[in-house]
Amino acid sequence: MTLRFWGDDLDPDEVTKQLGLEPKVAYRRGDIFRGKVSDRVQKVGSWRYTTEKSTELSLEELIERLFSQTTQDLTIWQRLTEKFDADLFCGLWCERWNREIDFSPEILKQIVERGLRLDLDVYFELDEEAFYPVEPVELLTKKGKLDQ
Repeated sequence: MTLRFWGDDLDPDEVTKQLGLEPKVAYRRGDIFRGKVSDRVQKVGSWRYTTEKSTELSLEELIERLFSQTTQDLTIWQRLTEKFDADLFCGLWCERWNREIDFSPEILKQIVERGLRLDLDVYFELDEEAFYPVEPVELLTKKGKLDQ
């Protein structure tokens, strides 16, 4: 899970000071990113804090832990999220299809109070023994969504 802020005039040092949390990645617009193959100029400023991956903690627990490490002053959060784009980016890996995730009203309230979007990026890792695929064209024609 990554807490992300980005914007043209983002100053990573100011975001760090306001939140009380050191980012894992931060740069200003115009900074040079040194890649393995080539360098590139950053088009916008960015501040990102990524939590450690965990199979023992739920996503909600990870969010709670992250929020407990940052400022509790909601006016600071609101100023930051009004000035910059911001979200909680969460990559979810599922071993089986048709899985669900739910959040308590309390954690949703905390996300909203901070002005953050919740971005869930869900991945499915196919377990060949537990999944019997249907050909996409066959599935689409059965539902009448593909004219042939």
